[in-house]
Parts: sequence; structure tokens; C-alpha cells
Amino acid sequence: MKMLSAKFKNSVYFISLSALVTALTACGNLSAEISSTSPSVFQQQQKQEQQQQQQDQTQNEFLETMPLHDLGASEYQAFAEMEEPDALDEWFQAQQPSSEQTPKDEPTAEPKSTDSNPKVPTKPTEPEHQVAESGVIKPTVYYFPVFNEDKKLCDKDEVRTLHGTSGEKIINVCPSTLNSCGLQGSCAVIQKGVRRSFNISDRIRGQDRYFEMTNTECRYGYGVRSACLDPFYTVAADLDIYKPGDVIYVPAAVGLKLPDGTTHNGYFIVRDQGRGINGKGRFDFYSGFLSWRDSQNPFRKLRFEDMKTQVPYAKIIGAKAEQVLKSRAYPKLPMPPLK
Repeated sequence: MKMLSAKFKNSVYFISLSALVTALTACGNLSAEISSTSPSVFQQQQKQEQQQQQQDQTQNEFLETMPLHDLGASEYQAFAEMEEPDALDEWFQAQQPSSEQTPKDEPTAEPKSTDSNPKVPTKPTEPEHQVAESGVIKPTVYYFPVFNEDKKLCDKDEVRTLHGTSGEKIINVCPSTLNSCGLQGSCAVIQKGVRRSFNISDRIRGQDRYFEMTNTECRYGYGVRSACLDPFYTVAADLDIYKPGDVIYVPAAVGLKLPDGTTHNGYFIVRDQGRGINGKGRFDFYSGFLSWRDSQNPFRKLRFEDMKTQVPYAKIIGAKAEQVLKSRAYPKLPMPPLK
């Protein structure tokens, strides 16, 4: 019985050893097969990764070295259609100072100052941008037209009535004058040497109703909720998406020279709405008495008169937005600078 048991153990040992040798041989063959084919696969994968890294590096260098306000419409479109939907948000966030605090060194005793003059307080820092929305604008420009009808722009039998808030007749004007007043929202008409200004109050059954502007509180016209139109700092927007008082930042407008000699800071305030101003990023920029056709209109330098022009924007909230509203005396007009 013991001899049989020993033979059985030896047989099991021999079978196990044979199985192990067979398995090792199979692994060796598999390893050899993988080794013979893997270099080309790995090399191809490595080449693809290097090409992707090079493309990413080229794209990053392009965005980092070329300021957005120097890009053309095609580059703006390409930037807006980047694969990552938050690319614009990331760009605006990159413009903000980092809020991360660096580790502080161990406090050291400051040497006592021998200067008898008190320290001048440092200038308060600008509030950081808080971006609630970003995208690409679709711009147009509107203005406050003035029509001199003493030049007989139309015949008497062609005149049309400009109606008051109750539908009453206020004044008869030429058809082109009436159409433009309705399109721009406000206008001035000169007849017999007298200039009168009008602003739309409502539209009832397809008929525009106006009121006459008899005070100088909003000398450039009224927007929504009795807000004064502030030339070059006002936008009309879709009030189903934006609300009056929203602050819109357009980096391309920073440094734009305005007719009064000042430069724009890039911030606009939603003070108005308009016909055909629908959708996210659709803004109508107000230019006061300067027509969008006038070569002196600064918005023409940015091609804002063309809705195909696309530049980035952001809706700003928080302390910075409050600062902008205060600086432009929203909803009224800022006081003229002292001379």
C-alpha cells in the first residue's frame, strides 16, 4: 500500500511538472509573438500621442500670444467652436488674479521706521470679475436720429402721423422719418426751425405710440423702466434672457477712443430692448447722435454695425458689476466731468 502511494505521488508530481513546463513554453511563445508585433503598435500609438501634443501646444501658443481683440471674424468663430464648451469661461477666468493664497513665511520683526511721515494708505484693488455667462456677441448699432424736415424731404400728401400715447396726433412727418423713429426708438424732428424730440412708449395693434421729451433728464432718450440711454455704454438686449442693469464686458472695446476723447473700459449696461434683438449674446450698441453709417462712429472700428462680426463677451456680476453701475449712475446719466 505504501509503495502504491509513493508511485501515485510520483505520477502526480510528474504530471504537475509537465503541465508547468507546457504552460511556461506557451507563455514564452506568446511573449515572443507579442514582442515580434508590439514595436510597430507602440510606435504608432506614440507617434499619434506626439502629434496630438504638438497640435495642443500650437493651439495653446496661438491663444496665449495673440490678444483676442486682434483676431479676425474667422478666428473668433474657430475660438467659439472649440471642442470644450467652457473655453470662453476659462479664458475670462484666466484674466482674473489668482485667489489662491501663497504660504506665508514665518513672521519677522519689522525694523522700526525712522521716517516721521505717516504711511500713505495703498490704493484699493479693483474687484475681480465674476463671470455669470460668456459667449460670442452678434452686434448691431442704433442711434438717436435728427431729421430736418425744413428741407422738404417729402411732399405734403405723403406725410404720416406720429401718434401719442392715447393714439392722438402729435405731428405729421415724412414716411422715412416715421420709419426711422420707430426703428431707432427715439428721434428728433425739426420743422419751421423748431426741434422736438420723441420717444416710443408702446406699440398698440401694430402702431407705435410716442411721448414728447420735454426735459433734459434723459437727453439721449429713454430705455426700459425709465432708464436713460447712455451713449457708447448702453446695449439693448433680449429681456427674456437679460434684465435691465446687467453688465456686459466686451474685451474688444477696451481702449476704444470715444468722440469726447476718453477711452472705453469695455463695460456696457443693459438699459434697453429692441425689435429683432433676440437670443443669447445678441446686443444692440447705442451710439448717441452718431449714425452707424457715420465714419466717425467708434463702433465702426470694431465692425459692430455688422451682425456677422463675432467677439467674446461676458456677463459680469458681483462687486465689479456694482462698481460699473455706480460709475455710470445707472439708471440715470453720469454727471459730465468738471472742466
